[in-house]
Amino acid sequence: MKFVSEEEVGLFNNAYAKAMGFSVRKHKSKRHRGNEGYVKWRNWVCSREGKRNKKHL
Repeated sequence: MKFVSEEEVGLFNNAYAKAMGFSVRKHKSKRHRGNEGYVKWRNWVCSREGKRNKKHL
């Protein structure tokens, strides 16, 4: 799917996840030409995906 803005993607993903009974969070992203460029892609994952660092527990 393609979206106009990152906000639009976030709203869509959060609404879908809520309807399915879980939550999501942003994970990795790749920007075009540094931090000032547009986002080429972003991974969204289940909020329980992975392990937290011990320093955050």
